[in-house]
Amino acid sequence: MKAGLEWYKHEPRAFLDGVQGLGPDVIGAYIVLLDLIYARGGETKRDDRHLSGILGCSIRMATSLTDKLIDLGKLSFEGDLITNSRAKSDTKSARNGYETRSKSQRERRENEATSNKINDLGDKQETSALNREDKNRIEKEPNGSKSGEPLPLFDPETLPPEPTEETKPAAPPKPTARQILQSTLRRETADAVVKHRVKIRKPLTDRAAELLAEKFGRCEDPDAAADMMIANGWQGFEPAWVEGRQRQANTPTTIPRRTTAGVLADMARDYGETNNEPLQIESRRDW
Repeated sequence: MKAGLEWYKHEPRAFLDGVQGLGPDVIGAYIVLLDLIYARGGETKRDDRHLSGILGCSIRMATSLTDKLIDLGKLSFEGDLITNSRAKSDTKSARNGYETRSKSQRERRENEATSNKINDLGDKQETSALNREDKNRIEKEPNGSKSGEPLPLFDPETLPPEPTEETKPAAPPKPTARQILQSTLRRETADAVVKHRVKIRKPLTDRAAELLAEKFGRCEDPDAAADMMIANGWQGFEPAWVEGRQRQANTPTTIPRRTTAGVLADMARDYGETNNEPLQIESRRDW
């Protein structure tokens, strides 16, 4: 297990801006998973059963919350480990800084010992309480490690246990909102719908994804219907909206009605152009 952090920097304004509109369940799960990632050195194995015990919810709900955070890009998978880009960078920087300080202290101790040997001072006593404390820290052997090795940033035994095969959930994970949409839409279109709802600060719930998938499926072209929803900035969708627009587009232009005089004038003109003589219309007195 990598050495983790006992504490990490938390920026309230940036965090609140990043989780706005996600809901209390998702935000709570996000904070707990971040703490586990920081405590375990920037990454941790996925354990929905353990997370459900911390949150006091069902395993199914813990699985759904973790999947939603991954869909939103707050967490990511690397192999079989869950990580967060900022947490990984912070723990790596802290580890490098600690190793640099430890190396500096060892070199100082070695230089002091060499200087004492040259001046025939032997093992003189420490001149200050600070030097004695540094010596004890460097020469201490935590957890059976060899003298001089960097100390862990905290005691790994105080961490929650690593997940094992026995603690893994037996039931398959519940499909995410993106996977539900993919039952009707192409993968690219489903991704676009999920990102659109996040952009308008209305993240998709599993139930909302089921309703949208059912309504898209009632259209002749589900992907075109989803593109229409995104293009118009709609939060939801109804198949009747597509049918209404199609009827409007297919409505023929109204042709003005012709008068009787106009029809007779056209007939006379056409007759004259064909026979080179005027059309004779017999006058009847009984009209």
